[in-house]
Amino acid sequence: MRPKLNTAFIIAILSISSALFAANELAVTVTTVNPMGAYNPANCVVMWVQNNAGQFVRTFGKWAAEREGELYTWNSANGGNTSVNINGVTSATRTSHGTISSRWNLANASGQRVPNGTYWYYIEMTDRNRQGQVVKGHIAIDGTSETRTGIDSSFNSGSTYLTNVIAAYVESNAVMNGLQSGYRDPSNRLRVPADYRSAIIGVRLTDVQGRTVWQGNVPASPGAVLPASSIKSGISAAHGLFFLSLDADGPHDTEQQAIIR
Repeated sequence: MRPKLNTAFIIAILSISSALFAANELAVTVTTVNPMGAYNPANCVVMWVQNNAGQFVRTFGKWAAEREGELYTWNSANGGNTSVNINGVTSATRTSHGTISSRWNLANASGQRVPNGTYWYYIEMTDRNRQGQVVKGHIAIDGTSETRTGIDSSFNSGSTYLTNVIAAYVESNAVMNGLQSGYRDPSNRLRVPADYRSAIIGVRLTDVQGRTVWQGNVPASPGAVLPASSIKSGISAAHGLFFLSLDADGPHDTEQQAIIR
């Protein structure tokens, strides 16, 4: 769905000349729903990549600590090597449900850039002392930006509890640094929903065609206004008009915000 234009929140680039670099990465976002397991609402989540031959490539997001051994599919895929070099988010076991995201820099565990081809992104979640939910989807890494919405298959009711999956492969973009913001309408700011209970919230940048070009996590508190300073580091996007939104209970859950650079 094409985002609507809203100029309430304007973010401008102050210095573009020194901000260009090649940013090749895969960003994956998912919203988790409580399966009401033995230790809910606490839950463990992990994201990883396998190549088209089924070989494990790398873990690129892990929200688990002492319970990571209960992420059985992931442990089987990586040969039980939970200490393997992880790219992206690493965090303790989650204490609530909501939207999370992480990014893979297209390198394997040895730090080498993977060849172009088809890759499978996996997401596993558990909140009990047995196998939890797993979903997977495929995406082409071939030098052309691509966004995939949804999954190819799921295991153990994965599609019920791992929802709103979006994978976005971004090739050769520019980073935005030195942001400043101005709110034209104080009542229409980018605000965390009052009933949001997670410590972090997903932020999404989309282009005028509705394609995700960047996504990340920032600290969140219920009802708080999101300042530009919390998102200014690491945003990758090409030149042009973009829209900023929050992922609370689902993608694009809040009003789209116009971004001009």
